[in-house]
Amino acid sequence: MMDWLIMGVALLHLVTAPYTKVEESFNLQACHDLLYNGINLEEYDHLEFPGVVPRTFVGPIVVSVIAYPAVAVIQLLGLNKFIAQYIVRGVLGLLVIVAWRRLRKQLQESFGLPLTFWFTFITASQFHFMYYLSRPLPNTFALVVALLAFSFWLEQQHHALIWTCGIAVLIFRSELCLFLGPMLLADLLTRRLQTLPFLQCVIPAGLCCLMTTIAIDSLFWGRLLWPEGEVFWFNTYKNQSSTWGTSPFLWYWYSALPRALGSSFLLAPVGVALDKRLQVLITPALIFVILYSFLPHKELRFIIYVFPVFNIAAARACQFFWEGREKSGTRQLLAIGCVLHLLVNAAFTTLLLTISANNYPGGAAIHKLHQIIPPDAFANVHIDNYVAQTGVSRFTQLHDHWRYNKTENMKAGSKSMRSFSHLLVEAKSKYSYNLKHYTSSHEIVSSVEAFSHLSFNYQQFPPVKVRVKPAVFLLKNLDEESIDWSWIPVETPEIVIESTSTGEELTQEESVDKPIEDEDRKDILEENSFKSEEKVTDKTESEGKISDEMNMESINQPQLQGEKVEYNRGIVENMEPEIVTEETGMLSEPTLPNTGCFAPEGEIIDIEDVHAHVDKQDTSKSCTREEIIEAAEEPLEVVEDLGSDEKDDIAGTCTLCSSGGNDPNDISDVNKYSKEILDDKGEATLPPEESTEIGEDLDQVDDVGDEEEAELVEVTLTLDENDAKGKADE
Repeated sequence: MMDWLIMGVALLHLVTAPYTKVEESFNLQACHDLLYNGINLEEYDHLEFPGVVPRTFVGPIVVSVIAYPAVAVIQLLGLNKFIAQYIVRGVLGLLVIVAWRRLRKQLQESFGLPLTFWFTFITASQFHFMYYLSRPLPNTFALVVALLAFSFWLEQQHHALIWTCGIAVLIFRSELCLFLGPMLLADLLTRRLQTLPFLQCVIPAGLCCLMTTIAIDSLFWGRLLWPEGEVFWFNTYKNQSSTWGTSPFLWYWYSALPRALGSSFLLAPVGVALDKRLQVLITPALIFVILYSFLPHKELRFIIYVFPVFNIAAARACQFFWEGREKSGTRQLLAIGCVLHLLVNAAFTTLLLTISANNYPGGAAIHKLHQIIPPDAFANVHIDNYVAQTGVSRFTQLHDHWRYNKTENMKAGSKSMRSFSHLLVEAKSKYSYNLKHYTSSHEIVSSVEAFSHLSFNYQQFPPVKVRVKPAVFLLKNLDEESIDWSWIPVETPEIVIESTSTGEELTQEESVDKPIEDEDRKDILEENSFKSEEKVTDKTESEGKISDEMNMESINQPQLQGEKVEYNRGIVENMEPEIVTEETGMLSEPTLPNTGCFAPEGEIIDIEDVHAHVDKQDTSKSCTREEIIEAAEEPLEVVEDLGSDEKDDIAGTCTLCSSGGNDPNDISDVNKYSKEILDDKGEATLPPEESTEIGEDLDQVDDVGDEEEAELVEVTLTLDENDAKGKADE
């Protein structure tokens, strides 16, 4: 039951505050990389963000091996990757609980079952030990070994004690020599441990631990390395840890221990006074705290190894008062006080846990971002330094088709910052200076609050309130053209189209050099419009192939850049079809092929007759752009002969033009007439009855049989609107 209580409370802390901070970053990211990247060391996070000092991979390897089966099931079922972070932290917490359980059992053998009950309840009621129990800190990995070493010391298993001391000091935390060293020294001085057996065990244990960490970590870091040796040199000899702040010498005694132990801190001295056996147990812990106080940089987690030792002393005091509660009224009050002190610890733990749950705005921000953006969409997200340090990890990067960028020291509002589709920015309000650079280019999608302060009001319950304030803002880029989508892979589609002349299937193969660019990151092009452009060469090349350009465009969809389109083209002679321009949605003017005059020799066709003929037609109906495009895709139809009265040669060079007459290339009147076909709104108008079937192929001119007859070039353009057809002679 006692073990289940500890596990339940630890799970509550894990679920309430699932995110991690920068101190836990290395071990958590290492576990992620071991589970998801395997032997692909180039993708590991520590190569991109190595941190101030290198850390060992031994701890993450142990946790990852245990967590791998559960994570494999998560991957197989396609569940949220963030569940794997719960699993990794849960495995680490179980390792600590197993070591703590061994210590509890040894206490039960030495001091009895009642003490272990109080020891369990006190531990469960406190905040910091249960809170850090599942956090992937270097101190937490060392805590597992330290608890085992302490239990081996109580059992007087010196061989196991020496090995666990070597693992703890040489691999995880070198400062543990100040805690575990006095234990070995005490046994050597009291002759419970002989010198020769000690040396016979400590030398191979030390060499084995040292070679293990050097071999493993040199492989992962890519250089010959003893991580904990560099950490010791950096923090102790060079004293560079003071860069992160310093505290007074007695800070551990008046701040860290009272907060960590709660009201049990007052009972610990009583327990030591009541039982002389505890004086021996608590001495290494006191020496460790005193010596470690000389280091200017102090944090509560640095002395987490001694919390269980002080709890043993507090549990002994509670046991004493509870067992003598019936002897006097004073002892009854003291016994009640022992029970109430657990409630005080629980209330204090609840307050601190509430604060901690609101102390990871970065993790909450990226979680909210994944809720706002559809999972099948694309996103290019920049995570600033504050957000990365307060909850973001590779386990929170759920989508493989998203890009998460943590580049530091990027100038706010710069072009590089505007290349992201979304930003996670630290700011205290929407009017903060950090957001000023994005006022015109971004919009605020959401914000996340973090712990601010405590407020007291004795007229309400509870009298203490946790106040929060904005900490992180989620911004969305409104400038679609500036977003960088170049990292998105694009598949090469194969498009089958139908020939407009023969009806046979033609295959288009597209190879895209540059990927899709769009803010919404959608893969499907909802609407495609094709624009073909044919260039006519001289008469000898008119029977060859002409080049078409096909541009694919979409509305609010990704655009294909640098596309190379190769496809089969139909053979068309001496024509350039009318095109619907993209900007105006109206027909462009048809241009006549540069093959000579259209007038027959000996007689010039009066252009006014053409105007007179067209004026008689009804041009009240108009075609929209979409209808023109639809009509242009229909099979071509050949127009009938212009008539017997126009069988004269209208192609080639006429004698009139060669003799200095009208310029055969001067077709301004024809172009002027073509413009009149368009109405005021820029839409093409067609006569309702007489229709000219317009296509993309030219009919070959039939030979009449004599020298005066030449080729007849018929320019056909296809328009269709509501099944209305008209005919216009040129």
